[in-house]
Amino acid sequence: MDESSPPRPSLEQHDRRLVPQFILDQFARGELDGRFPAAGLFFDLSGFTHLTESLMSHGTYGAEILASLVEAVFAPLVDTVFAHDGFVASFHGDAFTALFPARDGDEPDAAWRAIACAWRMRERFAGLVTRQTPFGGFQLAAKIGVATGEAEWSILASESEGRAAYNFRGTAVTHCAHAEDQAAKNDIILTPAMLRVVGERVAVEVIGDYLRLNGLPAPLPDSTLPAVPRPSRQALGLFLPAAILDLSLRGEFRQVISLFINLEGAPHVVELLGFAELCFALQRRYGGFFHRIIFDDKGCNLQLFWGAPINHEGDIARALNFILDLRRRYRTAIRAGLTYRMAFAGFIGSPLYEEYS
Repeated sequence: MDESSPPRPSLEQHDRRLVPQFILDQFARGELDGRFPAAGLFFDLSGFTHLTESLMSHGTYGAEILASLVEAVFAPLVDTVFAHDGFVASFHGDAFTALFPARDGDEPDAAWRAIACAWRMRERFAGLVTRQTPFGGFQLAAKIGVATGEAEWSILASESEGRAAYNFRGTAVTHCAHAEDQAAKNDIILTPAMLRVVGERVAVEVIGDYLRLNGLPAPLPDSTLPAVPRPSRQALGLFLPAAILDLSLRGEFRQVISLFINLEGAPHVVELLGFAELCFALQRRYGGFFHRIIFDDKGCNLQLFWGAPINHEGDIARALNFILDLRRRYRTAIRAGLTYRMAFAGFIGSPLYEEYS
């Protein structure tokens, strides 16, 4: 396969908000790690995989339809997060994690804003359940988990490589993902700690060790979309390659090699930085797109891709040699898996925040 380059961008592409403003603000202040009390929300969209696979057989036209559907579904959901003074910490394919920092340490307020956000997200999603396309209708469903706890963050900045990656972890992140695991279609599931924090403002039903949200007797808080600053290209360029910053297509189908790496235990920031620096160095030789390090209910995971946003001849060999070289050089045991298949590659989110995935 010959090397290919993404289309030349229009000016608007440089204005995309592709890194959480929280991370950019901390880095600008010279802060590289920290923690804060927060509520976490995990949103998962079911039915999207079937929709994607159905549209793949229709080539470029199918990709255009899917990109429009991604925007129509996710943009109002992301906007709802920001309207409740939260932000999207990371996307996971057709799912995402949002955090609601406790303003002035007010954890009940953060928990209430997260619950109100989840309720309004489900209301907005009600009109998106059936998506009609030129190739038929598709049924979608939402599953949401909400938890309260602590959010930890770190920025892994490598001076030698001129690169950086960020991650979020902590109980606010993992507990909302565990709660979502208990959800049936269109459920909102709370952890018991959420009920202790918000008290009688919610009506719930016990589901095993969790609670299903059935109603909100208390009035919902006001919600207003904030003004989010536009990041500079220089700030984004530390975290993302130019091929993504300059990409004009919203989405396309590509043959993609996906590499998932799981690290044992809960590595400390110093260990993660060493791991990230090794990955950055190996990328100079083998290429690939360093997506991010993610902490979720499956532990600490790294995602890399070859074949998107650009592809090179021998991408499969590059990916295989990358993981073999990484296994030789990294001192701690790792687990890894690779796939090679057609996938949707593009932007997901809203003008307030989006990611390439």
